[in-house]
Amino acid sequence: MKIMLIHPTYYSSPDCNPNSIYRSSPPLGLGYLASILHKAGHEIMIFDVMGRNKEIPMRIQYFKPEVIGISTMTNSYPQAYELCHGLRKAGYKGYIVIGGVHPSVAPEQTWEQLKGVANCLVIGEAEGNIVEIVEKKPTGIIHGVPIENLDDIPFPAWDMFELSRYSSPNLPIMTARGCPFNCIFCSSKFFWKTVKFRSIENVRKELEYLKTRTGTVMIYDDTFMLKKERVLEFTQICKELGLRYRCNGRVNILANATWDEVLDEMKGTCIQVDLGVESYSQKVLDKMNKQIKRRDIVPVFEKLYERGIGANCYLIVSNVGESDDDRETTLTFANYLKHLLPGVRVDIQLLRKYPNTPLSQLSPISQEVDWIKSLDTRLRYPNVPIYLENESDRDKIVNEFLQAKQFIVGW
Repeated sequence: MKIMLIHPTYYSSPDCNPNSIYRSSPPLGLGYLASILHKAGHEIMIFDVMGRNKEIPMRIQYFKPEVIGISTMTNSYPQAYELCHGLRKAGYKGYIVIGGVHPSVAPEQTWEQLKGVANCLVIGEAEGNIVEIVEKKPTGIIHGVPIENLDDIPFPAWDMFELSRYSSPNLPIMTARGCPFNCIFCSSKFFWKTVKFRSIENVRKELEYLKTRTGTVMIYDDTFMLKKERVLEFTQICKELGLRYRCNGRVNILANATWDEVLDEMKGTCIQVDLGVESYSQKVLDKMNKQIKRRDIVPVFEKLYERGIGANCYLIVSNVGESDDDRETTLTFANYLKHLLPGVRVDIQLLRKYPNTPLSQLSPISQEVDWIKSLDTRLRYPNVPIYLENESDRDKIVNEFLQAKQFIVGW
């Protein structure tokens, strides 16, 4: 059976400017599904659209897929919605299945919007039953079946991607799924349910393969730096293979002095650690359930800087319980950090209300939000509502944010 897997265009600007198309790396999830379906005997085409919507009819006419699978996040859902409806308007008669993070965290609403065009919506991980889905073609909302032993999932089908079209030559890898923390804005715990690790032997095999295609890997684990021995083993493998890597970390973990020896080993092999700091107000950090202490933030960045490991500092403003003074403190810190440790990159975002996060329980999302139409065209991801303590402060906070992005971040 011919199956086409599509990843809709993901724009980072509100006006869907072609220059803002996300081209950093291939969609890992579709790579896994493609490998599983190919292993089951099906013929697969992956199309990461990246603004090339006009090519979709031509590719369908050439490939003639019996099944089209679409994966989407919330930020790219407007494009996924248009894609589903566009396929039917263009006369496609085959089976359409949609999945990914957004359909998983907002299944009923998504199905209500797509049930006339899509045949099936899959919630959660689907590696365990994707073959059954495409072969039996069920209708309606169904739950994906995860593969409990991650070592049993074949490596992503990199040969099916147009790798030369991505802006980065680096390729992603996931060594684990899930996160043990529960930050107020994140749906990871809802989506993954639990934390599962691949064996280090299985990870080594994939790294050996990736070595033939790239010199640097991006670790897509929600929190890579959870177990010291595991990070040390991964780093040693990369050293043996001549690979470098970039990963996510946490301030509350790296603040522990027992991790200093791990950072020493990472020197020269890990090129960057991304840290979600979010705020420089302890009150706000506590309300966000970050489980980090303000006093540890700068020392952790200094640890990385001293070892020549690059760092990204991610901040959020317009937080729960955030006063004007708290917001000013965070923006001042952002500017201070950049000057204190040249080379540390800072990014600032507004707090967003995504479906099925702790924040959406604390501050329910309006029923008027359909995740399709733009809510504020001044902002990235205009279909996703921002959190505001007071709606009357919207213009003031958005303008402060846009100024900070321009003068601190450089965008």
